[in-house]
Amino acid sequence: MESAGSVRDEHEVAAALQGAIGLLVRKMRQAHLPGELTLAESTALKRLDRRVVLSVSDAGHQMVNDRRGARTEQFATALRAAFTDGELGQLLAVAPLLERLAEKL
Repeated sequence: MESAGSVRDEHEVAAALQGAIGLLVRKMRQAHLPGELTLAESTALKRLDRRVVLSVSDAGHQMVNDRRGARTEQFATALRAAFTDGELGQLLAVAPLLERLAEKL
């Protein structure tokens, strides 16, 4: 059985992660890359009738890959500007833990 202190720590970690990840997600949604859909455009597309079947062209796949790469570069630039090598290592180490947490939600 875990101690009361352990439970408190888990709640502190959960609250800290929820706040940090929530802020990160909001910032990522707000930062639009050239040619990227706005939040309003994305929302409108999600409301389209789901019975419509679409297929993505090769050019469409390339565009998605290009945007993903641009988003990764934007993220990497922010990391380089704000974090030390040691902190980058810590963030890298925590990534699998965040993925595991997301899978459990």
